[in-house]
Amino acid sequence: MEPFLTLFNFPQFQAGLHVGLVAAVLVALAGLLLRNGRRARRRPPLGMAGPGLVIASLVVLGGSWGSDEIVGLPTGLLQGLALLIVGGEIASRTRWPLGAGLVLAVPGAWMLADSYSFPGPGWSRWLVFGVAVLGSPMAADLDRRLARLGLGPVLFALSALGLYTTVPDTELSRAILGVALPMAVVGWPLRLARLGAGGAAAAVGLLVWVAAIDGYGRPGSMIGAAGAIALLLTEPIGRRFRRRTIVGLARATSIGSFEIAVVVAQFTLVFYASRVAGFAQDALPALFLLVPAIAVSISVGIWFGISSRLRPGRRRHRSGKETPGSPSPGTPLAPTPEARETSAHPSRRRRRPRSSRPSNPGLTPPHPN
Repeated sequence: MEPFLTLFNFPQFQAGLHVGLVAAVLVALAGLLLRNGRRARRRPPLGMAGPGLVIASLVVLGGSWGSDEIVGLPTGLLQGLALLIVGGEIASRTRWPLGAGLVLAVPGAWMLADSYSFPGPGWSRWLVFGVAVLGSPMAADLDRRLARLGLGPVLFALSALGLYTTVPDTELSRAILGVALPMAVVGWPLRLARLGAGGAAAAVGLLVWVAAIDGYGRPGSMIGAAGAIALLLTEPIGRRFRRRTIVGLARATSIGSFEIAVVVAQFTLVFYASRVAGFAQDALPALFLLVPAIAVSISVGIWFGISSRLRPGRRRHRSGKETPGSPSPGTPLAPTPEARETSAHPSRRRRRPRSSRPSNPGLTPPHPN
């Protein structure tokens, strides 16, 4: 409990919290204005939380908010984050966003890895490069599927919390956590913005870049911080192994219970990665300790069945049908034979005159002689 008791006393966290509150208010106001109207409310929230989080974090790290500079911001860092944002947005508009995201994340990830002389072991820059390349499209994919629920910023805030609790030096991670906490509220419960494809890619890249600097005193903490990305990094992998015969948790429970399950799963994985695997001194033992968490995280992707069709205010029954408010969530009403026939053959939907409609829909009147 000591890291949490002393967290509010650090000026880096206070500066991050102040800047994060301002950024969260601006993003929330923009979300309200852009979602004004019935047609706009039907669409998923725009991806403004991710870019807002990254920009606010850079403001705090560079000391532009009137506080002391925490770290010098190299030009390669700014250019790499910009390339990740642009590449993520372009990939999200292609037919294969995951494959395109992996390719388009390479230039930005390379600039991140080459932008700073990391004080840790030599492989730390390769860790930054690998996690940024793999995590950019994965985080963007999960954020897109959770867009209507607004859980993307919440999951990233939990990852930032894991980063802070595992690295031995916490100067940079305090600022990231301070910015991420108020931005999470914009995602849930307000549901006014999501990370966005480019914002999710840049947020993951910035997090692993900070982990490579703050974790140099204990190399295992870098592995734990990378594992604290958790569902944002591995859930889409598990979903690729999912078979259609598996009834996912999203169809077997209500939306509120499903949201709690996703947050609890992320918190559990982050806790294990940061407080168990991340406390190993060397990288190899930390990686071995992280293997069970990776397996569980992939299993979550298989069994949860996260879909972009999920939206708040609706119940999902065991049959997978959505109803706006049914009194018996376990037993949805079966469609009538006429409804099944018309749904299977849309061309049969013909309006009959009132005078020729039979009183019993199951019988047809005799043909007049």
